[in-house]
Amino acid sequence: MRKYLFTTFLCYLCLFTFYTLAVNLGIRETSSIEIPTPTQIQHDSSEITIPPAKSHNDSCQLTEDCSCHVIGDCEPCDENELETEKYCNNYGNKEPIKCQWINNNTDHTVISLPKFQSCRRVKKVERAKYFEFQFANIVFAFLSCTLLFYRRRKLAADGYRKLVGRIGSSIL
Repeated sequence: MRKYLFTTFLCYLCLFTFYTLAVNLGIRETSSIEIPTPTQIQHDSSEITIPPAKSHNDSCQLTEDCSCHVIGDCEPCDENELETEKYCNNYGNKEPIKCQWINNNTDHTVISLPKFQSCRRVKKVERAKYFEFQFANIVFAFLSCTLLFYRRRKLAADGYRKLVGRIGSSIL
């Protein structure tokens, strides 16, 4: 009986630990891993600079006559965009950007400013994957504990039957 209580206690302790960690960590939208986009990278001489990923605003970066900044969240590309747009080729995700011309000397009719650039991770998708993984862990832990309880109970009953058979008593 003590073994069953101890095993039950351990299973509940594991579940309580998971719950406590989830509450204390406070899984929020900003808690996913964020990788800076080329427009967010700060160039510091003491740090190793990361070359910006090729994006849809290559024409803007090549001429350096415009500046772009992110105005929205990363989101998955549509099926049509995956086949046609350059910014969806890298990761299959896009984020809206706003670009403005710096120099007025450039012929604005020749080069169009981009509206999107590629991004690595969509926060909603990453959060959904995280909670799916945690839910699967809880289900497997519950099934394992249930199987463990059943197996121990069966082994204890078999041992009790063997003991009764040896003693010769008819107590069941």
